[in-house]
Amino acid sequence: MFKISGGFSMVITLALSVWVADVNAQIPTEVFTDDDRRVELANHQNCEVRGVYASPNEIVTWSADCADGLANGLGILSWFRGNTDGDTTRVQIGLLRAGRKHGQWFEQMGKGFGLNIETGPYEMGKRHGQWFEQMGKEFGLNIETGPYEMGKRHGQWFEQMGKEFGLNIETGPYEMGKRHGQWFEQMGKEFGLNIETGPYEMGKRHGQWFEQMGKGFGLRIETGFYEMGKKNGRWFEQFGKGKAQRTETGFFEMGRKIGP
Repeated sequence: MFKISGGFSMVITLALSVWVADVNAQIPTEVFTDDDRRVELANHQNCEVRGVYASPNEIVTWSADCADGLANGLGILSWFRGNTDGDTTRVQIGLLRAGRKHGQWFEQMGKGFGLNIETGPYEMGKRHGQWFEQMGKEFGLNIETGPYEMGKRHGQWFEQMGKEFGLNIETGPYEMGKRHGQWFEQMGKEFGLNIETGPYEMGKRHGQWFEQMGKGFGLRIETGFYEMGKKNGRWFEQFGKGKAQRTETGFFEMGRKIGP
C-alpha cells in the first residue's frame, strides 16, 4: 500500500471527477519502442511508465493496473522521496495507454512558493493541445498558457511573470517550440514600465522592433531592426520629453554600434 499526503487529497478527488469520463475513449494502444525515459513502478512488479522522470532518491507508484509490463488505465502517478512513507513530491492524474500519457492530465509538484500546477492534454506521450501552467505564487507567480503540438509549443501563447512593479507580460506565437512571429512584451509599471514589440524568427528577434522604457522625463524610445537576435542597421533613439527631449541615431552591425 502507498499513501498520499493530505495536501494533495482534495486536488486528486476533483481531478478524478473531471477525467473519469475519458476511461472508455478511443485511444491507440500500440506499444511504443522509441528509446525515451522510463521508470519502473514501486508498487507493481515488472511494470513501467514511459516518458516520465524520477530522480535517484525518488520512487514512483501507479494507482491503476498494468498490462504486458506497462501501466494502463485512469489513475494517479505519485512520486515519493525515499519510499512510500516519505514525502509526496509530485502527483499526476490522468489516463495511461501502453505506459504513456494520453488525454487530459493534471500535474502538481511542490507546494507554497515552489508550487507548480500544469494541466492539459497529451497525445501518445507528448503534450498536444491547450495547456495551462502555473509556477510559484505571489511576486514569484508565473502563469503561461497556450497550445502544444506533439510536445512543442506551437501557436499563440500568453506568459505572465511576477506582479506589480515586477510584472512581466509577454504574448505571441511559437512555431515548433520557438518564438516566431509578432510578439508584445511588457515589463514593470509606472516609471519602470518597459514595452517592446516586434517579430521573432525561430527564437531570435528578427525584423523591426519598437522599444519604450520609462515615462515622463525618463522616457526612452528606440526603434530599428534586429537580424537573428542582434541590432543591425540604423536605429533611432529618443530620450526624455518637452524641452529636455533629444534624439540620436546610430548604425549597428550585428549588435555592435559602428557609427552615428
